[in-house]
Amino acid sequence: MVFARPTADGGAAVALFNGKDDAVKMTVDFTTVPKRTWGKSSKLKVRDMWASVDIGDFTGSYSATVPSHGTVLVKLTPEASY
Repeated sequence: MVFARPTADGGAAVALFNGKDDAVKMTVDFTTVPKRTWGKSSKLKVRDMWASVDIGDFTGSYSATVPSHGTVLVKLTPEASY
């Protein structure tokens, strides 16, 4: 499951939850984030909220391998905000 919500700074918080018994590669498509007009060519900064580290810049989507019964929590920030 992918949960996304906009944040007050123009970005979004995204949780990738894996309820399966094996690790799974999961993707958040930037065009599906509510209340944001990001497109396939949108370049966003991705930050790992658990580790408090910047992962990098991604265009159109972000994918992560989520461990069994685990969650990956990231913050998406548009280029203009950083």
